[in-house]
Amino acid sequence: MVKIGYRHIVDELNTYIPGKPIEDVKKEFKITEVIKLASNENPLGPSSKVIDSLKNHISSVSLYPDGSCNCLRDNLAQTYNLPPECFIIGNGSDEILMLIAQTFINPGDEVLISSQTFSEYLFTSKCLEASIKIIPQKDFRYDIASFPRYLTEKTKVIYLCNPNNPTGTIYSKKDFDDFIAQIPANVLIVIDEAYYEYVNKSDYPESINYLSTHNNVLILRTFSKVYGLAGLRIGYAIGNKKLVDLIHKVREPFNVNSLAQIAAIAALKDQEYVQKIKLLNEQSRQYLYDQFDKLEITYIESEANFVLFEVKENAQDIFQKLLKKGIIVRPMNGFGLPNHVRVTTGTLEETKEFIEKLKEILTEKNVDAVMKSH
Repeated sequence: MVKIGYRHIVDELNTYIPGKPIEDVKKEFKITEVIKLASNENPLGPSSKVIDSLKNHISSVSLYPDGSCNCLRDNLAQTYNLPPECFIIGNGSDEILMLIAQTFINPGDEVLISSQTFSEYLFTSKCLEASIKIIPQKDFRYDIASFPRYLTEKTKVIYLCNPNNPTGTIYSKKDFDDFIAQIPANVLIVIDEAYYEYVNKSDYPESINYLSTHNNVLILRTFSKVYGLAGLRIGYAIGNKKLVDLIHKVREPFNVNSLAQIAAIAALKDQEYVQKIKLLNEQSRQYLYDQFDKLEITYIESEANFVLFEVKENAQDIFQKLLKKGIIVRPMNGFGLPNHVRVTTGTLEETKEFIEKLKEILTEKNVDAVMKSH
């Protein structure tokens, strides 16, 4: 029993459970080949230019990194045609979400969060003892039209995820325009766009364009997904300089390691590789759609690098059966979707292997059903 006193809010928190590591699956099931399609990672990894840059700078790790990430911020500023002061870099977007909460949320402040969305919004808000309002989704989409109805004088932060994780759906520019017109200037709007680069829909709102007219908008983007740097932990936020300056005050010094900064700069410059990854994602995603249609499996069309699909049994059971066959996916029980599974788009070979293993499971299930009926 722990005798040292701790904050009461800790009892209300749950330990985050990430996707199952490949080595753990190999060891547990005594198999040698495992495909991980659970954490929405880039199946090809970082570009060769990133690898070369890391090799060239590996000897610099004896020195402290650039504490302000000035070189990376300059590169981002050039990319987005914004001042470097509008950017803050974090040890992954997770850190930035915690920094935002630490900067703006006082105990009792209200935050608005959608149901079935990225869990870090809820976690960081709980850590700061916010009063949390969960806004139900409509047809696996953010119902941002209903958000303004939940506003009170105590509302401090609204969290949006576009495309949404785990559904892959987006809200349109028209929906966002209608929404933002009703939000007071003293309410912070945090827009998480981790999957921004994958979106092709013409009605997707270009959130950068709102920064010049709205000082209460913060946009989160990451190098973990399309750029393939998840293991280095680096993300960034874009916003009004005064907002960013406030967040810098609670940021730890040297929060982003030097190799992550080097890799991000190289990745940002290799947009040809980004296009290659986007094309691969579209091909693998379409293959999933086609196969799900043939198998009569219900799925949600996605603007990200994953697809949410429905199963006829508990998602945890499908997850375990796929694990035994060397495929790691993500059951959605923790998102309040006990009959849904999220699968990352891998290479075409990986995606085809997933479908084959899923077919085997469905065939085995049908055989079992026939046997039991006799």
